[in-house]
Amino acid sequence: MYDQIEKKMRRAADNGRIVLGTHVRKNLILRRFTADDIDACLETGNIVAHQSDGDEVKYIWHGEALDGREIGLVAKLTYHQKVFVMTVYWVEWLDYE
Repeated sequence: MYDQIEKKMRRAADNGRIVLGTHVRKNLILRRFTADDIDACLETGNIVAHQSDGDEVKYIWHGEALDGREIGLVAKLTYHQKVFVMTVYWVEWLDYE
């Protein structure tokens, strides 16, 4: 469903066109992730959902950090074909069995 946008965002990331917002910089420290973990998420992960706010579309990615933890991020592809990362978080799956 998101194959085309995943390819575009991965291509931008592979070319170093990633911009980290102020909010994500704080969350990297709080959650003990690095910018390299964001790269890993974009490389190994997939878009699981999207959010639309008027003309802006944000994509929710789930992937794997370098240390094996599951990582999630919210990002958009800018007009200039850069990946703008807004936030990063742990992905926790709860098992109720």
